[in-house]
Amino acid sequence: MNSDRYTSIAAPTEGLFKDKGSRFIAFALPVSGEEEVKEAVDQARKKYHDARHVCYAYRLGANGGRENGGAGTGGPGPDALGGDRLGADGIGGAGLTAGIGGAGLLAGKWRMNDDGEPSGSAGRPILGQIDSYGLSDILIIVVRYFGGIKLGIPGLINAYRSAAADALSQAQIIEKTVCLTLTATFPYEKMGEVMKLTKSTRGPGGGPAGGLGGRPSGGSAAGSEGIRILNLEMDTPCRITLSVPLSQVPSIRQNPWLSFEE
Repeated sequence: MNSDRYTSIAAPTEGLFKDKGSRFIAFALPVSGEEEVKEAVDQARKKYHDARHVCYAYRLGANGGRENGGAGTGGPGPDALGGDRLGADGIGGAGLTAGIGGAGLLAGKWRMNDDGEPSGSAGRPILGQIDSYGLSDILIIVVRYFGGIKLGIPGLINAYRSAAADALSQAQIIEKTVCLTLTATFPYEKMGEVMKLTKSTRGPGGGPAGGLGGRPSGGSAAGSEGIRILNLEMDTPCRITLSVPLSQVPSIRQNPWLSFEE
């Protein structure tokens, strides 16, 4: 897999785990930003307002914050713990970067929330399931209805992990590509040469390869790698806007007919 490729889920799925009367309902959702995460969590808290806990974890971006040691399988970073001791969102405050993995299109974010459960007993096992599948651009919410019998920390860890695992077991895993939006001008008489850029990078089946266009900071989309035309203005000179997989940006910038706008 190239450095600008990563995996996510295609559509929302649900999972369920029961233990000693408690029900753990899991929702795995594809997301692309923190606003989507906030909206989904807020909706879950409103819909399941009678639940004892609404816990969650997410990873965003190609690396999902893993490049910063973000609570991955190799062990937690300083802002990874979650739970009451570090505050409701489990990030330890703004000074600890809230799981932001650094600058650049490949950088990601992550967060987990125990929502009042013992520290590390809910958000961490949910995040662990995300990592066991190597996913990003994903949010998993687990709603708990208390059954009257305490499960203990080991029981809680197993319950939240199992509910998240059940949701993911039903998900379709897809591959996504980080793309950068570039705009350039070129002479009209070089139209044929420029059009070959997209034809030579088509995905399987002859269709244009994937790449989410229009995001100034570079988007992501399912599908095979490929350069895609977002806009073409036939003028003198011509002006073209392309969605380019990150791994192909250096080579396309060397094209002799394209003058890129900064």
